Amino acid sequence: MMRRQKKEEEKKIEDDDDDDDKENMSETSNSMSKNNDDNGEVPEESKVGKLLADRTTKKVIILILSMMIGIILFNTSFYLEKKTGMEMGLKIFSNFASPNDPDVNLTFSIYVSENLGTSSPMVYAKVGYLQYGSSEDANELREQEKNAFSEDCSQLIIIDGANSICEATFDVSKSNKISAILNIVKTCFICVVLTVSSYCFSKDTSEMVLEPIETMITKVKQITKNPIEALQKNEKDEITKALLEEEEQKNALCGCIS
Repeated sequence: MMRRQKKEEEKKIEDDDDDDDKENMSETSNSMSKNNDDNGEVPEESKVGKLLADRTTKKVIILILSMMIGIILFNTSFYLEKKTGMEMGLKIFSNFASPNDPDVNLTFSIYVSENLGTSSPMVYAKVGYLQYGSSEDANELREQEKNAFSEDCSQLIIIDGANSICEATFDVSKSNKISAILNIVKTCFICVVLTVSSYCFSKDTSEMVLEPIETMITKVKQITKNPIEALQKNEKDEITKALLEEEEQKNALCGCIS
């Protein structure tokens, strides 16, 4: 009987202690919230934070722009002009010595047929006396929508005074439209990358560097204004932290036991 009474008394004491701890936690949290509401002050961003955020954003922008410029500069197409099949096919006709050569008609028909089903189809071609399409169709296209090539083919012209230039015009409006859409998408992608990267850098620097410095500055300002109140507030913060840690430990132990 004595043992049972002792156990019941110990349980009552523990329950009373738990109730006291909960009351202290609620009182301290209420006092903290009241102090914050009374002050009503939102900590402003410090000069260090503004400067650091601006510098990180500028460095990210410079880094991405330098990468883009480097990709262009280290590309061979920036320094060397590549010959396309459209131009090289037209140069073949300058190797023929006479328009009576039977291979001229065959070469011209192959040249036309190979360039009809491409992304830049042939619109007009004239080699000696052979012709495909009309020059009017080629003239209807704007300068940005066509690629025009010419080559000297005087050996394929018998009559004096006739036009001795071989010509070929290709419609590149479709490929230009696709490249324009891709350039717009590339610009949007770069803007998104700049925004996300600058935000990530700013967030990391603010969490790891600026926030501790700013909290320390606010504490120093509070101490200079009212040292006693700042000391009391610091003690209350430490008490709430300790109580929260104890509560978490108890919850963890209860979870392990259950």
